[in-house]
Amino acid sequence: MKKYLRKKHKNNFYTNLKKLKIEKHKLLQNVRNFNENNKIKKISKNSFIINIKHLDNSLNLNPIMYNFKMSYEYIIQKLYKTNLEDTMNVIKSIIDDGFINDNNRIIKFHPEVIEHLKTLV
Repeated sequence: MKKYLRKKHKNNFYTNLKKLKIEKHKLLQNVRNFNENNKIKKISKNSFIINIKHLDNSLNLNPIMYNFKMSYEYIIQKLYKTNLEDTMNVIKSIIDDGFINDNNRIIKFHPEVIEHLKTLV
């Protein structure tokens, strides 16, 4: 009887873990499907043009700030590295701070990217 209960408990644990992984995967897909910045004009995969009037007030010239797809990929990379339990905490941290610290490199995100992330919470 004890073996049966242990096995049942173990199966429930793995079933729940699998459900969490599926939910995390869906969450990452939602992030990946967010809209691109409509104020940029793509020239190629890694380059774009933006009008100077659309630059951030701090004149941040980091392309990650304006290329939303690139921003989303950085966020997805960060979330892939995160434990399942901490995924939502990391998203909330990005929303609150507006940036992530990646290997002593601060990556700041555009306010519209932050607004898109708020739809997940």
